[in-house]
Amino acid sequence: MTLNNSTEYYVQVADGALKDTANNSFAGIANNTTWNFTTIAEFIPPTVQSLSPADNATSVNTTTNLTITFSEIVSA
Repeated sequence: MTLNNSTEYYVQVADGALKDTANNSFAGIANNTTWNFTTIAEFIPPTVQSLSPADNATSVNTTTNLTITFSEIVSA
């Protein structure tokens, strides 16, 4: 699930949806105030932390995997 920027959200959990190891049911969350939050827009784009092989590397084997490590998790 992708959340929208600058949006208020709340989480509800049905009574009995969760149980502990002794089979006791969680009472649930039925309101919109117990667990609520507001998202923010992220303004800092990811940056490259490292490249493998390194930039301008020479004598790189043709079967070498290309790897980029970013400052945060990214998706293709």
